[in-house]
Amino acid sequence: MTGGLRSGTDVVSVARIARLVSIDRGRTRVFRPDEQKRCDASGSPEEEYARLWAVKEAVLKALGVGWSGGISWTDVGVTRRGWAYEVKLEGEAARKAEEMRVNHWSVSADSTPELAVATALVTTGEKST
Repeated sequence: MTGGLRSGTDVVSVARIARLVSIDRGRTRVFRPDEQKRCDASGSPEEEYARLWAVKEAVLKALGVGWSGGISWTDVGVTRRGWAYEVKLEGEAARKAEEMRVNHWSVSADSTPELAVATALVTTGEKST
């Protein structure tokens, strides 16, 4: 595979994600414990859960895969430092990223009370030394 730039974008309904996380199984299937803690402690938990959902979807779109082939929601970990989102992949998602020779992620997310949107950009190719 030659190097390049790939992107993924996702838009979700905040209300739909809020309904999902109100069910414990939905919350634990999609979000890691640290993500749940951070969302619950935020000033707007519903919007933060929706932003993280959108980031996870955008990341997999940038990888060119969906939630199949053994990839689980928790394979895509999302942390936040201020307004910056960072991605940590594990499991099958990490394997796919290694196969693509991913060397850098740039992720952005925002929301309104109704919608959350995220964009993930990834550069691929030879790892820099």
